[in-house]
Amino acid sequence: MRSDDGCAELSNELLNRWVSFTLGDVYFPEPRELALSLHRGEVIRGQVVDLSRGEGEQSFVVVRVHGFEPLLVVSARRATPEAPHGR
Repeated sequence: MRSDDGCAELSNELLNRWVSFTLGDVYFPEPRELALSLHRGEVIRGQVVDLSRGEGEQSFVVVRVHGFEPLLVVSARRATPEAPHGR
C-alpha cells in the first residue's frame, strides 16, 4: 500500500479520516502552544509541597500533580484551596 517513501499512498489512505496521536507526536505548532490552546481553562489539582515568597507581595506555591513531573510553580494568588476531605 505504501510507495518507497511511504508518503504518497499513505496520505491518500489517511485523507479525510479521523486519527489519534499523542501531544508529543505534534511537530507544528509547538506542543506547549497546542496544549494551552486546548486546555487553558482546565482546572488542575495538586498538593502544595513548598512555599516561596517572591519580591513584593508576589508569593508562589510549589505543587505536585499526580502523574506529572516536574513540580509546578504557581502564583499563590491563583491557587484555590479545596475543602479538606471528609468535611
